[in-house]
Amino acid sequence: MSHRTVTLDAATYQATTQELSTLRQRVIDLEATLARQPQEQSAAFLEVENFFKLSLDMLCIVAIDGFFKLLNPAWEKTLGFTLEELYAHPFIEFVHPEDREATLAVVEQLKEQETLVNFENRYRCKDG
Repeated sequence: MSHRTVTLDAATYQATTQELSTLRQRVIDLEATLARQPQEQSAAFLEVENFFKLSLDMLCIVAIDGFFKLLNPAWEKTLGFTLEELYAHPFIEFVHPEDREATLAVVEQLKEQETLVNFENRYRCKDG
């Protein structure tokens, strides 16, 4: 195995040192950004969760499979079903029978990523 000696003039040495310093700083910045992301995501989730919990309106997230994924306490207070009961069944089972067709049509629009503004439907209460 042979060895080679590289001789750098002062200007090249200084430029190389500066470039390495810049690269080190970029790595440090990237590590800091990566470390912050989970915290920022957690903070965003907590903000959404607090918004859901504190709202008097019935707020929910429904997955493409038709089941509730997130409900706020207003659902339980308004409809009388426990959150466990609501999570256990497809959301459409809780929609008033007269509103199911229109609700399913809106679901299809949302699946196509169409914008939806001001859709209202009725839900049945546990006591009828």
